[in-house]
Amino acid sequence: MRPLSSVNRTGVAQTLTRPVYLVEIGFATPLRLSSRNTITFQGNSFTAAAVTVDLSALTVRLFNAGLAYTATFKNGGNGVPVTIWVLYGDTAPAYEDADVIFDGEVGAVGLGETITLKLRASSPKQIPRLTVAPPTFKHLPPDGLEIRTPAGLFVLERD
Repeated sequence: MRPLSSVNRTGVAQTLTRPVYLVEIGFATPLRLSSRNTITFQGNSFTAAAVTVDLSALTVRLFNAGLAYTATFKNGGNGVPVTIWVLYGDTAPAYEDADVIFDGEVGAVGLGETITLKLRASSPKQIPRLTVAPPTFKHLPPDGLEIRTPAGLFVLERD
């Protein structure tokens, strides 16, 4: 985990803080929402919306006035990527100091006057299997090396 930016550290230290949450839901056409006013961040416009973020419960709630977002979420959203940033302050330069506070995906979706998105960590990513061997790894211990630990004896062998 990386530390907060200097602007956000200053914002958090104030007696009264007013965070802004930027939520990006990665549909084919991404849905970008701001919990306060419309903000341009990283070249994208985040539309002002009545959105609340509760990371302790891993939920995002979006007021669905006039059922404006029902069509977007009618087929659910399970597995769709979600990134949430937070920033503090009211001046434009602070917007570039947003910190990622969640990077995962949508779980269950509850539709109604309020749309409730359950968040979950991203699925594990598959990577190619790597072999630990020379020339990349030149300083490997020799075959047959015995390592004694409280959990038992381990003997190193080549695969």
